[in-house]
Amino acid sequence: MPENTPSAGGGPARTTRPAEVNRERCRIYRLTLKAVVLAHYGRQCACCGTTDDLTIDHIAGDGGQHRRELFGRTDHGGQHYWLWLIKQGFPPGHQVLCRPCNASKGRTAHCRLDHCTESRAA
Repeated sequence: MPENTPSAGGGPARTTRPAEVNRERCRIYRLTLKAVVLAHYGRQCACCGTTDDLTIDHIAGDGGQHRRELFGRTDHGGQHYWLWLIKQGFPPGHQVLCRPCNASKGRTAHCRLDHCTESRAA
């Protein structure tokens, strides 16, 4: 339930939003950005075809370097990178990979997972 707090100028009290509301708004914003990016680049893994746990991959394998150039750090992906892709008009050089394929690919050109073996084990 919102609580009233005095304003900085001593004027009438303002209503603050609970932290849960803000977290939910941020979660919806992140999901919306990701949905827009996936709608452009594809909604399935370019390697194995799954539609679960999708990520954006730098095809050239230079994602860490590119994020460092853009944001000054390599761990600043996700919503920051999705927003950058949207603002840049969805530049080429990116593809959709599921998290396991993206992690397996790393800085190399290809995923190293044996999808035939994994699908038989399931």
